[in-house]
Amino acid sequence: RCYKPFLETVFKYPDFRFALHSSGWLLEWLMTHHPDDMALLRQMADRGQVEFFGAGDMEPVLAVIPYRDRMSQLAAMSDRLAQRLSAHRTAALQIEVARHPQAALAAVVHGMVQTVLQDSRYGRSRDSLPLGVGLKLQDRLEGMAPDWPESSAAVALRELQQAWGGKLPEDSAELFAALLAMEQGELIKLLAVCVASTVDVVTARTTPHQPGAELAQAVGLDMAAWW
Repeated sequence: RCYKPFLETVFKYPDFRFALHSSGWLLEWLMTHHPDDMALLRQMADRGQVEFFGAGDMEPVLAVIPYRDRMSQLAAMSDRLAQRLSAHRTAALQIEVARHPQAALAAVVHGMVQTVLQDSRYGRSRDSLPLGVGLKLQDRLEGMAPDWPESSAAVALRELQQAWGGKLPEDSAELFAALLAMEQGELIKLLAVCVASTVDVVTARTTPHQPGAELAQAVGLDMAAWW
């Protein structure tokens, strides 16, 4: 009742520029319960009408709390954003890996070379690509970003998985026989779809180092296409 009338009004006047202050819990509430308002804000941000700035995570009065608590609240706000945004980045990178079989194959072999030939445990070194071996599916995105299931990246990957799932037999022996008979090009495409679900670039904290940068570059990740 407070934000919506204001946002709908200023949206009609693109030359009116303003800054929007938000705490962590308020931003979470708007994204979870009022996606239409967030869509308006996005349009205004795209046209340069609004600038966002944050505060303490729980809307503290920073001037009256101890320095340590101030820093803790500001860090909590940054971490909340990092988790949500990196969850969406993970979803976008997953669908791009699914669409780039060569990159998916290279990523899997990369980990195998590290394990077999370079004496390191797959997925454990700092230079390892962000994949789960064996296949360890990435299953924490919804906890980090409740709106992840409806994101365009998540929907696209889900549709791709369902399309492949409908083609394959469920019996183990029949499945193996079908995979043996499959053309190599098709098998690599299927591999890419499976590898995609193991990609994990979620960050629990703000960090200058974006995990999975090499993989993102290999598949030409453009977050603007999936955000």
